[in-house]
Amino acid sequence: FSAMFGFESHLVARINYYDKGWMQDNKQLEFMWRPNPALYASPEKLEIFTHIMDQYQYSSPGIPVSLQLQYLCAPPHNRTDCPGGNFYWDGDDSQPYDTWAKNWEEQGYAVYPTVNASNVEFYADFLVNNSIARSAWFETSNLLWPFGTDFQHFNATAMFYSMDQ
Repeated sequence: FSAMFGFESHLVARINYYDKGWMQDNKQLEFMWRPNPALYASPEKLEIFTHIMDQYQYSSPGIPVSLQLQYLCAPPHNRTDCPGGNFYWDGDDSQPYDTWAKNWEEQGYAVYPTVNASNVEFYADFLVNNSIARSAWFETSNLLWPFGTDFQHFNATAMFYSMDQ
C-alpha cells in the first residue's frame, strides 16, 4: 500500500534470518515488490522498490580485535587500555551516558578514537574492503553502507567529522 501514498521505495531490516540468508546468497536483497494481480486492476502502478538490509542489519560491521590492536591502539598492544575500533566514534549505546561522557571528557573520544592522520587509511581501507564484500550480495552497483544502529549516535559533530574524513 505504500505505493498508493506516493512512495517509490522502502527499506526493510528485520526479516526471518533463514530468508535473509537465502536472499543474500542469491542476490535477492533488492527487488520490485508487486501486489497480487488478482486483487488490483493495475498492480504495476502499485509496485515498490524494496531493499532488505544485509546480515549486518543497519550497523557497520565490527572491526576484528586483531586489526584494532594492530592499527588503532598505541603500543604496547594491551586490550585493557585499547579503546577498540568500529565506526561508532561518538559513543556506544550499550554503555550508560555517564560512561561515554566521562571518557569523552578525559580522553577526547567516547569509545573509539575519531578518524585522525594515524588511522584514516585503516578506516578507509576497512570500509572499502567491507563494501566490496557486501557488493557480492546485490545485483546493482549502488550499495547502502549504514553507519549505526538504534539510538547509536550521540555526538553529531564527532560522527560527521569522522565520516567526512
